[in-house]
Amino acid sequence: MGSRKNIENILKEIDVFVLPSLSEGLGLSLIEALVSGKLVIASNVGGIKELIEDKKNGLLTRPAHVNDLHNAIIWVLDNKEDAMKIRNNSLEWIDRNRSSFDIKGVCNNYSKVFEEINKKN
Repeated sequence: MGSRKNIENILKEIDVFVLPSLSEGLGLSLIEALVSGKLVIASNVGGIKELIEDKKNGLLTRPAHVNDLHNAIIWVLDNKEDAMKIRNNSLEWIDRNRSSFDIKGVCNNYSKVFEEINKKN
């Protein structure tokens, strides 16, 4: 699909957000999906594993393991009630951590990091 600017419109049309990354930093698209209330299936790499706790607020799969990804998608289809619980947990997690993702919270966190670096130098 390439670069898109209407992500919120796309997210409105899906039920499950799948991010089969081989490597990933923080994953802005992942955060957007969580904030939009989508159930997330993602690879257990990089910053993803710091945001998603398997079967708590999303599903994690091993990177480059197509069978894991397939099984996670099938699990969601076969276990809709449990999948909705995970989705609801992710919404609660976002609510508890919202300040970490808004612009003021991010700026404050960066300021703290820069202050710590300055103290060490």
